[in-house]
Amino acid sequence: GAQALGRSRGGGGTKVHGSVTGRGHPVVLKLTPGQAGDAPQAADLLAGQTRGRVRAVVGDKGYDSDANVALIRRLRARVVIPPLGCRKHQRRYSKRLYRGRNVVERFWQKAKQYRRVATRYDKLDTSYLAFVHLAAVLVVLRHPRTVHTT
Repeated sequence: GAQALGRSRGGGGTKVHGSVTGRGHPVVLKLTPGQAGDAPQAADLLAGQTRGRVRAVVGDKGYDSDANVALIRRLRARVVIPPLGCRKHQRRYSKRLYRGRNVVERFWQKAKQYRRVATRYDKLDTSYLAFVHLAAVLVVLRHPRTVHTT
């Protein structure tokens, strides 16, 4: 079966990409090989979102691409992704809203308290992703009122 393992100078690895609500509750979780870029995953992370339902999409520079900006704008959401330094025209973004990116970081910090998430033991990607989903449910149950503070 599929393993979603990537190769790099540091060895094999897997990335778990996720989107969370403003309360830090996961919406979409996705596995990719470790060398996969972040920007191409945004379309899958935002799939199923309807126009006007999402107010802002906050992400780090790894998610900055013209395609992602266009997708977020089609959702009529605010783009809160710092532009890459190589862009000719630096797009403005809300630094105040960008501080809210810590919500997803705090979710991953809680999910990685489960050793099986932090250090992948499973051979198959379906087994690993299933446990990541289980850990996400446990995080939500343990922290139901997690909210973003700025």
